[in-house]
Amino acid sequence: MFLQSFAICFEMFFVAIVYVANSWVELPEFLTKYEHMVLIFVHGDTPIVYLMLNGTLRRQVYEVVRRQVVGSIGYHINQRSQRVQPNLSMISGRNFGTQRRS
Repeated sequence: MFLQSFAICFEMFFVAIVYVANSWVELPEFLTKYEHMVLIFVHGDTPIVYLMLNGTLRRQVYEVVRRQVVGSIGYHINQRSQRVQPNLSMISGRNFGTQRRS
């Protein structure tokens, strides 16, 4: 938890220090450009930092994504054969699993 907070707060602290210092003294151009990039990243990388450093959140997000992907593809496990088979009834609206071949 400390690393998450430190990473996010350090970015904001760096941006604030460079922004204020730039109004008092002339800073090198590369530092001003770096500060501007970090300012943009501060608004979008917070979830990435949380996902990288928080194992509990990472597992929960993985489970939600896995459920969405598996549910949208429509795969199910046939209990008799223990193999994963596509659920074709989701695709065409018909139940292919109960049709018999002649």
